[in-house]
Amino acid sequence: MVWALPIAIAVLSPHAYATQSLTDLELPTCASRCLDDALNLSSCADEDDSCLCNNKAFDRQFDACLDANCLARDYFGAINGDLESKDRADSLIAAKNLTDTACGFEVRDKRSVVIWVAGVGATLAYLAIAIRLYTRYFINLGGLNWDDWSTVVTAAFLAPLTAGAILLAKNGLGKDTWTLPLKSITETLWIFYVQEHLYIICTVLVKLSLLLFYLRIFPDATFRKIVWATLVFALCFGFSALFAFAFQCSPVKHAWHVWDEEHPGTCVNINALVLTAAALNTCADFWIIVLPIPGVVKLQSSLRMKLQVIPMFCTGFFITGVSIYRAVMLTEFAKTRNPTWDYCDGGYWSIIEVDVGIICTCMPAIRKLLGQVIPKVFGSTHKATADDPSKTAGHSSRTPRDLRSFKGPGASEGESFVQLIDIESRSAVSHHEPDGDVGHS
Repeated sequence: MVWALPIAIAVLSPHAYATQSLTDLELPTCASRCLDDALNLSSCADEDDSCLCNNKAFDRQFDACLDANCLARDYFGAINGDLESKDRADSLIAAKNLTDTACGFEVRDKRSVVIWVAGVGATLAYLAIAIRLYTRYFINLGGLNWDDWSTVVTAAFLAPLTAGAILLAKNGLGKDTWTLPLKSITETLWIFYVQEHLYIICTVLVKLSLLLFYLRIFPDATFRKIVWATLVFALCFGFSALFAFAFQCSPVKHAWHVWDEEHPGTCVNINALVLTAAALNTCADFWIIVLPIPGVVKLQSSLRMKLQVIPMFCTGFFITGVSIYRAVMLTEFAKTRNPTWDYCDGGYWSIIEVDVGIICTCMPAIRKLLGQVIPKVFGSTHKATADDPSKTAGHSSRTPRDLRSFKGPGASEGESFVQLIDIESRSAVSHHEPDGDVGHS
């Protein structure tokens, strides 16, 4: 009965009613037995509200018994088993309010956090995408490459992901399950089911955007083969995860009806599924971020230029940290008895992961724009760069041919590795001088 809600602790416990004794409560048979067992093991008197309100051992004993012996609907029928579901839910809310008032409990509500995280995160992500597109069209004067298109597609999926997060909060994510109407619980779990798939799509697209960016700017044949292999893995992981989460339960709708224990159906080991997907996602994030670091370290460029690329990698490591933190929070994913509260943190951290991931893929373009606005800080340390090949004329130490050696396939005349980090030394270029078009595999 892992989905049984701990509602009865609030609804059935004697301290919820200051004027009603335990013997007067009309409880389901399973709940009555659990209450008797918990009271027998408690050091509090039966009508000592103050003691019972703060007795965690009593609550744990009562909760464990209910979890093992009672169905979720028994909790809702604890007040009046003859009431319809909606009325039972409304009565439940009233009972919970009495409980909180009697015991001085604060009403827990983190819905505003979810809404703010989703709204602010999406705003920053779309701003980063806008800067990226502006840079491509008005500074580099070129069209979109495959990595840019991947980011645009990610933006398309970010919209429903953000809207879904806000809708989840409006529907009850961030509140205790026992404070919600029955219908809201089912609807929240259905939206969460959809959000799982949108999250997978967005995170995979972010990975593809970074990998396609690597393919565009790095000409080394061995490195490119590694990137292609990683890209294939990311795609396979994405499709496999989508399939696994889509059919985690049979029938599919059992995924959002399983909580009430009244609908027939079976589910796979959700904990194993979630943790496996989270572990693979985290490892992939870490691998993709560290992949270009050895090449960047070996480049003969100024310390200032290398320091400018650090924020991109730091952002990438932050995403990896978020993935790890999210995985830790999901260890009790399938065991929670309070899903609308316990899923809240994992939900908004998933949104943060996607938003920051998008920003990370756009950071080279952001640096490029800052180089135009604040050239003394973010601009190139040399007058001629691959992003402005017209200025290379007459400078024998930095010819267009030298700079083109850093181009990957599909790069425009103004595109080179200086998008990631500006190259100061011609010797760094000479180490990569191609025999023809090395950018193409």
